[in-house]
Amino acid sequence: MIELVIWLVTFFSLFIGIFWLQVTFLKEPERKNYVYPPVSLIVPCWNVGFGVWKTLHSIANLDYPKDKLQIIAVNHGSTDNTEALIQKFLASHPNLNIQLVQKSRAPGHMKAHAFNEGLKYATNEYIGCVDADTIVLKDSLKEMMHLFEPDVGAVISIIKVNQPKNFFEKLQQIEYVFSSYIRLLMSKIDTLQTTHGALSVYRKFLFDKYGGFDEHNLTEDFEFGMRVRYHGYKVLLAPNSFTYTFVPNTFKWFWKQRVRWYRGFIGTTIKYGDMAFNKKYGALGWFQLPLNIISLIIVLAMFSLMLYNLSDQFFIWASRFFSLGIEYFKGWELPNLYYSLLNFDLMVYFPIIISLLACFLIYIYAYRRINEPWRYPFTILIYFTIYPLFRSAQWVHSVYEEITKVKKKW
Repeated sequence: MIELVIWLVTFFSLFIGIFWLQVTFLKEPERKNYVYPPVSLIVPCWNVGFGVWKTLHSIANLDYPKDKLQIIAVNHGSTDNTEALIQKFLASHPNLNIQLVQKSRAPGHMKAHAFNEGLKYATNEYIGCVDADTIVLKDSLKEMMHLFEPDVGAVISIIKVNQPKNFFEKLQQIEYVFSSYIRLLMSKIDTLQTTHGALSVYRKFLFDKYGGFDEHNLTEDFEFGMRVRYHGYKVLLAPNSFTYTFVPNTFKWFWKQRVRWYRGFIGTTIKYGDMAFNKKYGALGWFQLPLNIISLIIVLAMFSLMLYNLSDQFFIWASRFFSLGIEYFKGWELPNLYYSLLNFDLMVYFPIIISLLACFLIYIYAYRRINEPWRYPFTILIYFTIYPLFRSAQWVHSVYEEITKVKKKW
């Protein structure tokens, strides 16, 4: 039974992998003449310290007409030196159209509260959100703005990890390369529904008409991206717009962030569940959203199956050990290569190997397109072997918190 399930899942994965490989060869949108409409960039800040200085400095260095750029830094009740650093930045850049907005932070407040406060002061027809741990490259904004057509509601940038140093940062660097590339492929076939905080730009009238960020959602930017798609507008990724972000560098912080992301994904998917299998939304409705749901079900099922199999094997081992005692180890030895080859089940492992090869090929294209060098071979090995189990455990934790209605914290 387990072999059959693995066989079906791996062939499904192989089919999806081949599909994305085909999308790889589709043409990207041609770069048009740069346009420079007025843009308001909102930077929500909460206890970010010197990071906000780096973020504001990178925004100030954007290759974009300064008379068409409004910068709104929202201090969301910071208790460190964030406010002082923003004030110092304002004083050192008197020619910039930049203002500091104060927003008190109450229990349960999330980033959406700060962003929505900034919306009140935004005066331009396009609104950008820039997290205060993000560094935008000089041409990142102008590379986004020429993609706005009448049916485009939001445009996002490609995110990279800023100077990864320890194991957790390097692991996320690999993950960000892959996720950015998949988003690029989704943008090609108009199934992209994700907007993020690193640098995303929206049409202001969408906020005026449909409200600001959802202040009860753990992933307010993703929810708004889904809202944009729900109301019939496209979300595109600018293939030549790059931003750098700082990522969690400890196990606890990393785990907490991913559980928050996955809980937000689950809640938002349920909220817009009627979009799935709905031909009104094209490939997004009949392919991408069902794929998201099916993939989550597969992750939970495979993780549960793995736990069941491990517990069953442990029970068998424990039963033999308590029956035979120390004698059990006298007849136990590591299997040799010949024994392993004789017991190799081609029906099970062949589709797994092919699926891994297809996945690896996508990674090769991803690194090439995102313009990242191949580094950290040990971390890449961990990413392909152990990390999927780790990520599955995060999904299980997220589902548990959603079911038990654990209090949402940003």
